[in-house]
Amino acid sequence: MVKKNSRYRGGYFGKALIKLMEARGVSLTDLEKETGIRGVYISRLRNDHVIPRGKMRELIAKALEVSEAQMLIVEAIEREPERYKNEYARDFLGHELYDRLYRS
Repeated sequence: MVKKNSRYRGGYFGKALIKLMEARGVSLTDLEKETGIRGVYISRLRNDHVIPRGKMRELIAKALEVSEAQMLIVEAIEREPERYKNEYARDFLGHELYDRLYRS
């Protein structure tokens, strides 16, 4: 959990999580069942109130059928799209996933 006086001022994990859940067609309930992480906590992750660590990030990535590295790429794109949303990211994420995430 993030303390009020900590340096954390919001993040992009939640935005990336929402994007990946939508792209994969996974609901909060589905993710809860697949990972064993309580829905309330997943909701806090989605709203960037907490930051997942280690095993939790691994469980979420596995449930969404992506690697942890792919999750980090999506976070980077959400943080700085003009810098990271490019063909290298598309190749790394895979064309199908990238298109689901960023092509309308």
